[in-house]
Amino acid sequence: MKDLSIVIPTLNEEENVKVLINILNRLYKEAEILVVDSGSKDKTKDIALKLNAKVVEAGNGLCRAVLEGIKEAKNNFIVVMDADLQHPPELVKEIYENLKHNDIVVGTRFNREDYGNLSFIRYFISKTANFTARKFLNIKINDPMSGFFGVKKDLAKKINEERCVKEGYKVLFDILKQFSDIKIKEVRYKFQIRKEGKSKLGLKHLIFLIKSFIK
Repeated sequence: MKDLSIVIPTLNEEENVKVLINILNRLYKEAEILVVDSGSKDKTKDIALKLNAKVVEAGNGLCRAVLEGIKEAKNNFIVVMDADLQHPPELVKEIYENLKHNDIVVGTRFNREDYGNLSFIRYFISKTANFTARKFLNIKINDPMSGFFGVKKDLAKKINEERCVKEGYKVLFDILKQFSDIKIKEVRYKFQIRKEGKSKLGLKHLIFLIKSFIK
């Protein structure tokens, strides 16, 4: 997959990033792997470099990191995924293959089972955000808040970053709200259990999400 770039935003993910990059190197030997780091204080960047991933420095915010990674990616087919192993690496191939015939391909959680062991509160918040986003965007996809997606570089070049809340974490939503006439495909996946470390989500991210709806 010489024409595939995999963008991984990170912040203190030393326990997970080694495992993830090793899996990606095994499954997608010729793909470009970009670790976009938002100021990790641990060994995340050192580990990534030792495993021949490209490391890009970014400021605060997952959205900012993803946008920076997309700009730095050398290939036209780009897959964005988290470093915490909650997005199954094996599904990258399916997203990549579908991206050849679509502008954006979204890894989607369709029902409660697909959310794995996510707490009821976080599940409720996610479903409510998705419902609101679908109404806001007037598009018929199930998971516009997904952090696991593929996008073509040609489309990404048209993103207006002024309409993105870079401190936030729902970058797919910030992209989708800017385009109406694009081809979108969904592929189903089950949210995996975080292997190591703690989730970075908090009340401030809900505030950032509200800003995304307004901006």
